[in-house]
Amino acid sequence: MIALIIPTYNESKSLPILLERLAKDWHKQDMIVVVDDSEKDEYLKTEKIIDDFSNSGFLIHIIEGQLKNGRGAAVLSAMKFLLETNKEIKFIIEADADGSHQSEDILSIKNYDASADFVIGSRYREESLIIGWSFSRRLLSRVLNTLIPRILRIGTTDITNGLRRYSLKATKILCSYKIQNKGFIYLSEQALYLKHAKIHPKEIPIIFAPRIAGKSSVTKRDLVNSFIGLIRVWKLRKISYD
Repeated sequence: MIALIIPTYNESKSLPILLERLAKDWHKQDMIVVVDDSEKDEYLKTEKIIDDFSNSGFLIHIIEGQLKNGRGAAVLSAMKFLLETNKEIKFIIEADADGSHQSEDILSIKNYDASADFVIGSRYREESLIIGWSFSRRLLSRVLNTLIPRILRIGTTDITNGLRRYSLKATKILCSYKIQNKGFIYLSEQALYLKHAKIHPKEIPIIFAPRIAGKSSVTKRDLVNSFIGLIRVWKLRKISYD
């Protein structure tokens, strides 16, 4: 079984679009877990979306999040749920609900080389494409994805993108650690933990598109906290996996 984790926060407009696109090629025996960090009214909307999708024959589950406790915490809670409830999990994928991760790329990473323990959908491979970003956002992302891999000595072109696939082995390693950072900097933390277990990322090119609906939940404070988190991750760079 392969499982897809989709963390959401006030994305009841974009989530059904993503699920509808995925449904065309997603195997019904593979699972989807949605972790919703929204307030109660928005959570109930997501719950209705999940019920409708489930009635179409898909294996899908919703977990109520912890009110903006961070994307990483949402993904980790779903990983632990999957490890506890499914003994036949081979791979776990994580992807965003806002439509920036294309269904075609989610399926590509799902079907990638089965021997790879850790796969990243990269926005910065030669064949990749980013649509709809401002110059300032491109610059910030480029700086982060050049600086962080160099500091942590991890061979990847895109350490801050949340379209990823983990083997069962890699998932168990990630679940053995306590989260040190919220926000997208946790993605760097994950890669660091896996590096110390001698698991290195493979990359596939993707098309990174604008959000389908709504606006980004990433604020200026989140960006500041991410740079602070980068300092914390730098301090953690000498950790070893027990």
